[in-house]
Amino acid sequence: QSTWGEVELSTFTPLIFSAFGGMAPTTQQFVKRLSLKIADKRGISYPECVSWTRRQLSFSLLRSSLMCLRGSRSSSRRPVHHEIAETSITLSNADTATAIPVQS
Repeated sequence: QSTWGEVELSTFTPLIFSAFGGMAPTTQQFVKRLSLKIADKRGISYPECVSWTRRQLSFSLLRSSLMCLRGSRSSSRRPVHHEIAETSITLSNADTATAIPVQS
């Protein structure tokens, strides 16, 4: 028996994406739950937060896919890791663009 299964009140959810942008049902549940928590913490609307979360995941997957296909162009370049608390979410509609400040 593996050790990750012994942790109480935990589940393992693999994030499974298709090559064309589809998500497994458990991945969709994860994105919805993560977006709900971020929206509650930052006080923004849930649909805008879901859109932002999906967009961030899409670009992260795209960057990692391109790195696998073409390789690193520089050996000294280190990956950039963004903390969710350090990221500002920019919401835009036809009239205005609003930057939501980060609340720690």
